[in-house]
Amino acid sequence: MASQRCETCDEFMWSFERHTCKPLFIVWNNNDGKTEDEGVRIHAIDAQNAAEQWAEDHDSSSAEYGIVSQREEPTVCVRSAEGELTEWLVRGEALPHYYATKLTAGGKGDGL
Repeated sequence: MASQRCETCDEFMWSFERHTCKPLFIVWNNNDGKTEDEGVRIHAIDAQNAAEQWAEDHDSSSAEYGIVSQREEPTVCVRSAEGELTEWLVRGEALPHYYATKLTAGGKGDGL
């Protein structure tokens, strides 16, 4: 089974499956003085998901992670393909992830 990306929406899909792109939204950062013409085209399930995807892309485009570090709370505008315009306050949080590795016999922590 081979996977590939859709040429329209860039979503991964299996080569054997039928694919339908999610609806298209235009998203731009109102705080930065951006205009709709400077907006990013995002395929998403709804306007909220488009705003969240914009935030993830924005944060991961630099090492600053302003949204996740809670230094930034941008307001983004989202326009649907039907023309509906909504505004979203975007926030994020970093979630810690922990790992445990069992040590071998005689190693520290391998028994009480």
